[in-house]
Order: sequence, then structure tokens, then C-alpha cells
Amino acid sequence: MSELVDRYLYQVAQHLPLKPRADIVAELRSQIQDQLDDRYGGAPTPDDVTAVLRELGDPRTLAARYSEDRYLVGPAYFPTMVTVLQYGWAILPPIVLFLSIFGAVTAPEPTDMLRGLFDALISAVQAGLLLTGAVVVIFAVLERSALALRAQPTPFDPAGLPPVNDPATVNRFEVAFGIALGVIVTLLLLYFLAVGGLTLHFNLSDPGDVIPFPTLWGVALLLNGVVMLVLHIVVLRRDRWDYRLWALETALEVFGSICLFFVLYTPLFDRLIASNPGIATTPVLNALPELVVIAGAVGTLITRGGKLVAVWRSPRSP
Repeated sequence: MSELVDRYLYQVAQHLPLKPRADIVAELRSQIQDQLDDRYGGAPTPDDVTAVLRELGDPRTLAARYSEDRYLVGPAYFPTMVTVLQYGWAILPPIVLFLSIFGAVTAPEPTDMLRGLFDALISAVQAGLLLTGAVVVIFAVLERSALALRAQPTPFDPAGLPPVNDPATVNRFEVAFGIALGVIVTLLLLYFLAVGGLTLHFNLSDPGDVIPFPTLWGVALLLNGVVMLVLHIVVLRRDRWDYRLWALETALEVFGSICLFFVLYTPLFDRLIASNPGIATTPVLNALPELVVIAGAVGTLITRGGKLVAVWRSPRSP
């Protein structure tokens, strides 16, 4: 089977749900082989393979035909949206639940634990519903923009398919996690900015004990998260990285670490010192926030630098 067929099927697979992916790809591979055998007697030329793949059409469009479901978000993006929601529900509600319970348990004044547990469950469900609404809106807009672009389709050229191991190819699960994380960070920061600081009590009418942080840095972190979220949506729409987008994401991650120093690490560390003054004179521990930020920024640059070079050297998409 031609390498071009492998590249084509790899792109189709990126737009299929995980569970039936292997079966659908195997079925398509068999269909392509049958067409090549019937038309060209088992000895097709590269031009013959290109002609068969051109008839099958764009990989994303072909993958969409294998979904019988119809939603506000179409089959091209629905599997990715479901993945984003799975990540989001696995992260945000448990965090809100845990922090709410922890805040009730450690509150200076005695609280009704049953009431506290009920409030924590309500807060977790509300956070999950807000997350779901935000994600559905994002993908609905993405779907509408995709439909507008499909109204003026461009001819599909199989020769333009990237290699199977092309570093610029988008990992949809990785991008889906990035979108889920971006929505979670945005929702949390909006809440913290609304109540004036960090808190373990997720209730706008009663935020409980609030640890203030610099509003300017909080807004900067919020904008950084929104730009990161938009970047992931753009990459998902383009279905391909380039070195500029990858460099931008790296810069946003480093800047986000700096913002966290002022919004999260320093306020919490100051609160810790207030209750344990000896930490302020303990070597290494007294510089813990700075060390965490530096380690995070250096780690980001090292781990992402190699990928940046690989993406920069990869063939440009036509």
C-alpha cells in the first residue's frame, strides 16, 4: 500500500472518535485497496493512487460521513468537543468540590458539615454546567465558521497530505485538553476577580475568607488564558501547527508562569509566612515562589524548544 494512502488514512483517523477509529480505518484501507485492484490490476502508479484518493475527498469531510449523529456541533468537531468536556468534568467539579469541603473543614468558625457538603456539591455542579455551556458555545461558533468556509470549498489534493509523523500535525487530544484547561482557568479567574482574591468558598454571595492578589496581574493572567484558549481554537481549525503559533504558545505559557507568581504563589506564600514566621528565615524555602516560577519557565522552554525546531523544519502546508 502506498505511503500516500497511509498519510491519507492517518489524517482521516485524526477526525474520528477514538473507539471506532481502528475499525473505520481498516475498512477504508480495504476499500481503497479494492478500488486500486479493480481499476489498475494491483499495480497502481502514484498518479493512480492520487486519483482514487481525490475521489474520496478531503479527510475531514470523509471522516464526518461516518457519524450518524447530528448536533449543534457537527460530526467534524463533536468528538473533540466531547473530549474537551470529559477533561473539563474530570478536572473542574472535583477541584471545586474538594476545595469547598477543605474550606469548610478548615474554617475558623464551626460549620454544619452536612450543609457544607451540600453547598460544595451545588458549587461543583454549577461549575460543571458553566464549563459545559462555555465549551458548547465555543464549538458551536467553531462549527459555524467551518460551515462558512466549506461554502467555498477548495479542491482536495492528496499530494499535499503531511507525513504520518509530521511534528506539525495537531494532536487533537492534546489541544482538547488545552481548551478544557483554558475554559477552567478563565472561569476560576473570573470568579476570583469578582470576589477580590483567592478563596476556597465558591459562592458569590458569601466568598468566605479571601486572600487578595494584585488585580492587574489577575487581569493579565485572565487575558493570557483567553489568548491561549483562542490559540488552541485557531490551531484546531487550521488542523496544523506552524512555528509561529508554537512559539506564541510557548511564550504564553512562560508569561502565565510569571502571572501565577503574583496571583497565586506570592499571596499563598505570604499567608503561609504569616502563620509560620520561621519560614521567612529558612534558606531555599524563603525563595520558594521564585524557584517554582524559574523551574517552570526553564522546563517549558526546554521541553518545547525541540518541538519548535522540528515544527520550523517541517514542510510547509500547501
